[in-house]
Amino acid sequence: MNESSIAKLRSFGDFRENWNGYGGKPFDPGYLRRVEALLRKLPAEAEIFPIGDGTVQIEFKNRKGAYLEAELCGNGQAIFFEVDENDCEREYAGATWDAVPHMVELFIGG
Repeated sequence: MNESSIAKLRSFGDFRENWNGYGGKPFDPGYLRRVEALLRKLPAEAEIFPIGDGTVQIEFKNRKGAYLEAELCGNGQAIFFEVDENDCEREYAGATWDAVPHMVELFIGG
C-alpha cells in the first residue's frame, strides 16, 4: 500500500532551492526516508504534497466525506487538521509521527 505515494515522495528528493518559485527549500534525504517508512505503516493510501519548508503533508478522506491532513514536521511532530462530515474543523498539535498510523486508522474507520 502507498506505493504511488512513495514514488511521488521520492520525486521530492529532486527538488532544488526555490522549487516552488516562493523560496521552497530542498528536501533532506534523511527526512524523506523517515516519511517513506511512515507511509509503509499507514492503513490507507495517502495523498501526499510537498510543503515549501521542506516537509510533507499527507491527506485522507473517509467514506463519510470527512477529511484529515497531517503535516509531518521535521522534528518528529505531527500537526493534524480535520474537517468532519458536518464541516466542523479541528486541529491537533503536539502528536508525534508514531501517532499517525493510529490516527489514520481511527479516521478511516470512522
